[in-house]
Amino acid sequence: MVAGAIFGFPHRFAGRYSVKLAQVGGQLNCSDCRRAFARQISIFRSNPGLNPMARFIEFVGNHPILFAALALVIGMIVFFEYQRVFSGVKLISPMEATRLQNNEDAVFVDIREESEYKVGHILGNLHIPMSNFAKRMVELDKYKDKPVIVYCASGSRSAGAAGKLRKADFNSVYNLQGGAAAWEKAGLPLSSKT
Repeated sequence: MVAGAIFGFPHRFAGRYSVKLAQVGGQLNCSDCRRAFARQISIFRSNPGLNPMARFIEFVGNHPILFAALALVIGMIVFFEYQRVFSGVKLISPMEATRLQNNEDAVFVDIREESEYKVGHILGNLHIPMSNFAKRMVELDKYKDKPVIVYCASGSRSAGAAGKLRKADFNSVYNLQGGAAAWEKAGLPLSSKT
């Protein structure tokens, strides 16, 4: 019955040949089935409105802005995933970050602006706002051989700063996944002292 539903065979063929089709891997071996399948193909060819590819092309033609938006979103996803995978910057959870800080003397770099920094920051970090990051990156040169964990409020701005550090030949650069928000959500302490 399944083969009849898939190929649109007449009901008299569906029950009789569905088992045979399943046994031969879906190939059409009987002349009745071949004729029914050929009839379905000729219907698709004679009526382009039923052809799925023709309908897709018609959809794209009728909705170019929607299709362009879809292409843009897919392109952005591919670009950012490619950049994330091949940048050499690793995402790290707050718990893994504390393990790196305790075991390997990792250095935290907060790139948030001053107003965000005053609300709360990780103890013992270096504060280099993203607006001055390119100028002040030389302050981090002494930490090239240590793990450097860069963070911002949510983890999105810090990805760019971590990429710059990686290009400047820092050995192990990490981006705190979720930023300070994830740190606080994990129940880890933030300090408001400057």
